[in-house]
Amino acid sequence: ETAVRDAAGVDQTGSAAATAEGISPSEIAAGSTASEPSASTGGPLGSVNFAVMSDMHTIAGTNAGIRTKAVEAVKRINPPFVILTGDMVGGEPTTTIQSDADAMWNLFERETGKPLRDAGIEVFAIPGNHDLNTIALQTAYNNYWNSHKPTSPLSDNSKYPLYYSFDYGSQHFVMLKSNRVSLGEDQTNWLNEDLRKAKAQGKASLVFSHYSLESLKKDCPGGTSDSDELANNAELKALFRENNVAAFFHGDVHTFYEGTTGGVNVVAAGPLGSKQCKVPETNIDTPYMVVVANANGMNVETYGLKYPDYIERFDESLFSGSVPGYTGWLQGGAASTETENSDAAKCANNLG
Repeated sequence: ETAVRDAAGVDQTGSAAATAEGISPSEIAAGSTASEPSASTGGPLGSVNFAVMSDMHTIAGTNAGIRTKAVEAVKRINPPFVILTGDMVGGEPTTTIQSDADAMWNLFERETGKPLRDAGIEVFAIPGNHDLNTIALQTAYNNYWNSHKPTSPLSDNSKYPLYYSFDYGSQHFVMLKSNRVSLGEDQTNWLNEDLRKAKAQGKASLVFSHYSLESLKKDCPGGTSDSDELANNAELKALFRENNVAAFFHGDVHTFYEGTTGGVNVVAAGPLGSKQCKVPETNIDTPYMVVVANANGMNVETYGLKYPDYIERFDESLFSGSVPGYTGWLQGGAASTETENSDAAKCANNLG
């Protein structure tokens, strides 16, 4: 049966509301399993459901099973769209031959792009550092995404596929080019204008980046380091607080974490390829995972589904309460720093 969704992405197949058939984020207990988790049903009417995949590092001969099983899981979940937060291919500074870069994206198309589109799932993406390391990689990235542009209209596509925005239902999605820590003057000016316009229209925004808003300690095979964080992040946090940004999603760190920094809710999406780093301030290896999200205005719920079957949910109670620069998830989206530092906010968790 073909899924039928309303403008907000809520599945309307088979009934007037069709919410009883699906499993919402809050209905899957931490550490539990669900035979048919669904992001396209089960959310409140008017909410937006989607999946996030990050750091796939697609390259021949490595981790193909991890990626293809993740794609099958997303197809089973059946959201209206998926967002990829960078490092979709495993490009390196040595990837200077155009045919080598093109081959990575050809493999990505076979493993990920085409299967998702064939399932009726739109794909929105932003670049990571491994996607744009060289001129050959930049050419391959632009060629691929200009040939596979989403069919849904974009709010602003003047800089697509590097950075852009789109609306889904009543939610605004902002896609940043952050393969370097500086967004640059042009993109920063665009971001200011885009968010303020969305706020004036009464929309809450979700922002997606490759690099983090605040550094997370990376304890990975090969050593420990601080993650790359966006430059001028204090100004960015203020901009997000002032303009109804419900959450900031990012990749790069190869770990999964949900918390708040500077009054902004943050989700670090777990990896789907290459190295697995420790969950921040723990000795727990981050599993390969798909992140499932539901957004309804300033309220956002997320959870991670773990490899190998992407059915069992990651247990968020494993998060440490002492991650530098972060506190617990805020109810109702972005808030002031004073609210973030309150005892109530530290205890709040809106992730189901």
